[in-house]
Amino acid sequence: MLLILSKIFKIDLRRQIHALCSWQLGKLAKGTLVMTLGIGLRTIGQAAVFIIVARILGVEAYGAYTAVLALAGTLGCFGGIGIQTVMLRDVSRDPSSFASAWGHTLAVICISSPVLLGLYLLTTWTILPSGISWIVVTCVGLAEIVFSPLALAGINAYQGHEYMGKAAWMVLAPILSKLAGAVALIAITKFLPQIPPLELWAAVYILTSILAAFYSIFRVNSDLGLPRWPDTKRIFIGLREGLIFAFGGAALKLYADIDKTMLARLANLETAGLYSAAYRVMDM
Repeated sequence: MLLILSKIFKIDLRRQIHALCSWQLGKLAKGTLVMTLGIGLRTIGQAAVFIIVARILGVEAYGAYTAVLALAGTLGCFGGIGIQTVMLRDVSRDPSSFASAWGHTLAVICISSPVLLGLYLLTTWTILPSGISWIVVTCVGLAEIVFSPLALAGINAYQGHEYMGKAAWMVLAPILSKLAGAVALIAITKFLPQIPPLELWAAVYILTSILAAFYSIFRVNSDLGLPRWPDTKRIFIGLREGLIFAFGGAALKLYADIDKTMLARLANLETAGLYSAAYRVMDM
């Protein structure tokens, strides 16, 4: 039968069948599957964190948390002024440039973070309702504006070298630390009932973000090499190149989340909490 079909279609079916049976996933397909798995597990972790935190905080406190998080996350997209994407571009083209690109990335994040944090505090004073604790505002702001960009830089560093398995782990690591923090929050609220749960969660949130950021830097330094710090001229060139990427990320974040901040301002925190919880359920 195979001989007849081969003569009719003028192809070697045996060779084609053998090639099909011996086919293996290519590097791109494997990387795609690994990153998809990492992102999928991160989504499950985010769902677990949402359920635990929303249950502990209650509607009003959860509304305050999401309002602060949305604003901090939007400005956090400017952390590093998009330099992480520039590093990904440069390292994927020339892996030998990693040391300078990694040092450049860390330097720009360190320079831009204090400016963005000051802008964030000024914006929260103007936009957010007055009832939200400044402990919450400060802790969430530090986590999203200072430490989250460092964790993102670790992901991009591995992606630039096409180490997708390690990049997927770096995608998952921050949410695992927050999940552990959320579980710990259950016990902490029992031992410290006199402290508002939202302030406790803010403290846990900043602690887990610090751990995730330093873990990311430690792993990258161990696996890929130490950074080489750039000169001042190179830093300003990176700021110009990365700005467009920062605006792109901030635009997406603004479109997706800023409504929660505005709802807290224009309505009340309870309404913002109900809306944010419903939005999170649909988003998952």
